[in-house]
Amino acid sequence: MNAGRLRLLARVLDPARQWVREGATRWRALPARDRFAVGTAALVMALAFLWLALTRPALDTVAQWRRDLPKLQAQSAELDRILAGVPVAGPRAGAEAEPLQAGLDRAGLQGFYKVHDIVADAPAATGSKPLPAKAWRIEFTGPAPAAQVFSWLLAVSARSDLEVVRADLERVDGSADPQGPVRGAVDLQSTQINKDGP
Repeated sequence: MNAGRLRLLARVLDPARQWVREGATRWRALPARDRFAVGTAALVMALAFLWLALTRPALDTVAQWRRDLPKLQAQSAELDRILAGVPVAGPRAGAEAEPLQAGLDRAGLQGFYKVHDIVADAPAATGSKPLPAKAWRIEFTGPAPAAQVFSWLLAVSARSDLEVVRADLERVDGSADPQGPVRGAVDLQSTQINKDGP
């Protein structure tokens, strides 16, 4: 059976072998000057392919990284300046049970936010599925002071009964002032299943 496969493979490869033999015969028949010209053309084409397919895209990527790096470093420095002005949040006595609105008001954000329930506790379904956790979206619709928003966010992230799921905040006025006003939304979720949230 192996001999039959080898014969079939030899029959399939026979035209290719004949084409290589004819090419080699024609190559030897060419004058030295023509062989040099064809070899040089093949070398130039191979180098052009290597340049266009491998080298140039890699150099373009490095150049793009060099262009983007100062911008990313500036954004990182700006974030460091913003966070430097925010007081360090530490656990406060009774903070675990504090309602969200009370924490926001205590941070000086009265009138700058709206609280929306995302998922409320539902009655138990049949089976042993746990009740869903409570979740809220805090929307900062108007220009809220960044220092107070970040201070509140740090205090909330230090709580063990709440988890910050997502924070999407942007500067309102586009200024370079690290304490400038911000707007956006923060999604929170209770870590205590089957209990009332804050």
